[in-house]
Amino acid sequence: GEPCHHKSVPASDGYIRAIFPEDEANLVMTPRLSKERTKVVQLFVMGGIGTVFGFFGSIFSQAACNYADVTSNDAYNAVTFHFGLWKYTPMESVYKGYSFCTDYSDEFSDEGPVESRTLALTALGFSTLSLAILWIYLATHYIVPTLWRIGVVLMFLASLLQAVSIFMFFDSHLCTSGDFSCSFAPAGIMSIVVTVLYFLLALSLTFATPMSVRSSNTPAAALASKTSPRKVGWLAKLFGETDAAAAPSLRNAAATRKDDHYIPPIV
Repeated sequence: GEPCHHKSVPASDGYIRAIFPEDEANLVMTPRLSKERTKVVQLFVMGGIGTVFGFFGSIFSQAACNYADVTSNDAYNAVTFHFGLWKYTPMESVYKGYSFCTDYSDEFSDEGPVESRTLALTALGFSTLSLAILWIYLATHYIVPTLWRIGVVLMFLASLLQAVSIFMFFDSHLCTSGDFSCSFAPAGIMSIVVTVLYFLLALSLTFATPMSVRSSNTPAAALASKTSPRKVGWLAKLFGETDAAAAPSLRNAAATRKDDHYIPPIV
């Protein structure tokens, strides 16, 4: 038969542009190969910072009992101790000369800042799920678009809930009863840092998204769909993606790119 001639696709368009269909239902996401769109390093950095200072910072701010420095408003016997989300330092710790934490007890009308505690726990759960989605993508190079969007929304919600939890704590009866004056302590300051990090990470997930939506109504796309070997990731299988919709192997893609052009293999 006649020899098969393949039209090369410029590298600026990227390997993904030539093979991914526009139908979002049949998409998976993979790191962009074109230089100007590759954001993997940024995602690695933000993921690392978000994990160390966001995830573990949130755990610290919730576990510590020095969320707020509390000063009694007694002019004759002003003492300073601490309130936390789950524990506090009682006044007797001040008189004993050393600080220790104890659970909220019957001394208070309820079990402490319940609303703030619940919001902080929810924020931690949302951020953990979002970070898990990010690290799965960075580890496997595959992710479903809907799952990525869920991760972005969860991180924005985590930032919002974390901020609201701070407000709710300092607006609770612990700080507004008139008996005490509250100010930020180390755990409370860390909670602010966590809020900012969650928001920055959500922005990074938004602007460094690996989503590739490309038209399949081109000769190059049609040719690639017939001749290009595809590698089905385990996430693609897990979420029901077909072999035709699976992301190509990055290793195979790099091996077949020459002189800034992608040449589909002849089979």
